[in-house]
Amino acid sequence: MSFQVTLMIIPEGEIVENSAYDLLIKACPTAGTHDQINRVFPLALDGINSILVDEITDSEGEKLTGDDQLAAVATLLFSEDRSRPIQLSNTDLDRLFKHPTYQLYAGNFDSLEKLNDIYSALFGSELSGDLATAKDQARIDVKSYFMG
Repeated sequence: MSFQVTLMIIPEGEIVENSAYDLLIKACPTAGTHDQINRVFPLALDGINSILVDEITDSEGEKLTGDDQLAAVATLLFSEDRSRPIQLSNTDLDRLFKHPTYQLYAGNFDSLEKLNDIYSALFGSELSGDLATAKDQARIDVKSYFMG
C-alpha cells in the first residue's frame, strides 16, 4: 500500500514561523534524514504548496513516470529554490533512494570502493583521494549532470 510522504530541505539558520518546514516539523518532530540535507516527513499536509511528483509533466503535458520522473525529482533537489516541499509516494521515495544518482547525492558510503562502484557505472571513471573529498566531488558531478 502506497502513502504520501514529504521531502523538504533542512533550512540553514533559524526556522521561519509558519513556513512549510515549520508546519511539517511541528506535525512530525521526529522526521528522519539520511543525507543531512533533506528531511523525510511520513505525511502530507494540505496548504503548504508542495510540488506533487505525481503531477510533474513533460513539455507536451504528459505525466512523467519511471526514470524520467526520478530525473525530474533530482532536478528539483538541485534547484536553487528549495523553499517548496516535494510530495511523493513512499514507493517513489524508495525508488529515489535506491537510484544510483541519489545514492551519490546522499553520500552514504563507508568506503571509496563502494562509492566508485556506483560512480564508475554512471560516469565511466573513478574518484581518488580520501572518502570525504570523493563524496563531495560525486555530489558536484551529479548536480552538474542534472543541472547542466
